Amino acid sequence: VKWFGVNLNGVKVSLCEYFNEHIHPFFDIISGCFYITWAPFPILFGVLLFFKKRRKILFDFWSCFLIANIFGFIIYIVLPAAPPWYYLEYGNQLIIDLGGQPAGLARFDNMLGIQLYHGMYSQGTNTFGALPSMHAAFPLILSYYSLKYGNKLLSTLFIISLLSIWFGAIYTNHHYLIDVIMGVGCGIIGIFLTEIWVNGNFANNWYKRTIQYIS
Repeated sequence: VKWFGVNLNGVKVSLCEYFNEHIHPFFDIISGCFYITWAPFPILFGVLLFFKKRRKILFDFWSCFLIANIFGFIIYIVLPAAPPWYYLEYGNQLIIDLGGQPAGLARFDNMLGIQLYHGMYSQGTNTFGALPSMHAAFPLILSYYSLKYGNKLLSTLFIISLLSIWFGAIYTNHHYLIDVIMGVGCGIIGIFLTEIWVNGNFANNWYKRTIQYIS
């Protein structure tokens, strides 16, 4: 709140608390439609690269995902953090065995009469894994490698998805702004190390042999 807070009725609050007082069906639809795409879009893009025989980009793409995930899980362990919906509902109570909740995404389910996010988050077990937001990292990596692939239509779709997920993460009380920033940082680190290390002389022969083996 100190760094990223906004004024609401004369009180400085987090963006999540601000959006709690400024809910709109349009934002619920946008958030609900795109928040789920963090998983299928990268998979489908990877399949496309494979069949288009762009396996060098595919190799870098999944290498980047792996590196970003490693950094994300290290931070999960070192800095366990609850999502905004947890604090808004339970305050500073420590409830270790509490499962996940759809939070603001429940509005999307209710509008369409479905159980998409209710069902997905009822299976969640890592309540204190909000920092960093890997939902923010994955679409960044996807957009970067889509731009390298060179398909303008796909890149436009992925960038729209990226911005919608970043917004939706905060709007639906799943992440604070700092969680999103840290997630973006994991994505940038993944891209940097992939471009410098995986594409560097140190790993040059290794990934070439791997691609030849897959082919």
